[in-house]
Amino acid sequence: FLYRDSDVEGATDGWDDTSAYGYDHVVDDPDMGWSRFMHGTRVASQDPGFVYLRATEDSVRLSERMASRISSTPVDFSLEGASAADSEEVKIFVEEVSLPSHGTYVAPGVTRRAMNYLCFANSKVVFRYLRHQKNYDNFTPVVVRLTFHSSKAERMSSIVDRYIKQNTKALNNWTTDVGPKSSLNSGCAEHIQATRDSISESAISGFIMGFVWSWGGVKPINFEDMGRLSTPWGEGSWGVIAEIRNGQALVFADFASQRHELSF
Repeated sequence: FLYRDSDVEGATDGWDDTSAYGYDHVVDDPDMGWSRFMHGTRVASQDPGFVYLRATEDSVRLSERMASRISSTPVDFSLEGASAADSEEVKIFVEEVSLPSHGTYVAPGVTRRAMNYLCFANSKVVFRYLRHQKNYDNFTPVVVRLTFHSSKAERMSSIVDRYIKQNTKALNNWTTDVGPKSSLNSGCAEHIQATRDSISESAISGFIMGFVWSWGGVKPINFEDMGRLSTPWGEGSWGVIAEIRNGQALVFADFASQRHELSF
């Protein structure tokens, strides 16, 4: 499962090819005329909780840098959710493997490889995607890291039941986000479901289509009728997933080979 062709092979926090392996992220500045588009790379962070380091000088330099920074960095224990120490470790690791040398800072210079996000899966991949796809019923990940969820012991017990004990219903009692399913979650049936072809039936769709939106400061994002979506990264599609009683809406937007879920 390891390629052993890079200094660092690490599990990724991505959940598909685009987020895990990166894509061409374009920032638009219309005032610059013909040179308005700036190309860059956007990719999900790698997880320092599961990495393989080859015995190279660059890997040693990375390890020494990590040890030095972690031991000398004050930890903000007011952070909620994941432990503050783990959060600081992730931040330092991502900076050291990703940032280029600049000014007085000299990067460790490691080469890196993102592990396959299905074989070395994070908990978002498992609970949001794998468990719902029938063509993966017989698939077993090599490793699962609970990077996106709390209740780690309980969720891991369900993962063991699913993939080791082959109980195909072991993950069904969990929501995608915070915890076990409850009567509160069953209220989703009361939401007004809509598809691309029935956008006009949603009261909030007129509001969404009435504005030109931006994505990370980049314009224009246009939500058009019949589910058409226009973005600086190409054409796509959109639709209302659920309209909630207080006037908010959950919307999907498919573009750049990825599905995004937005709230308005």
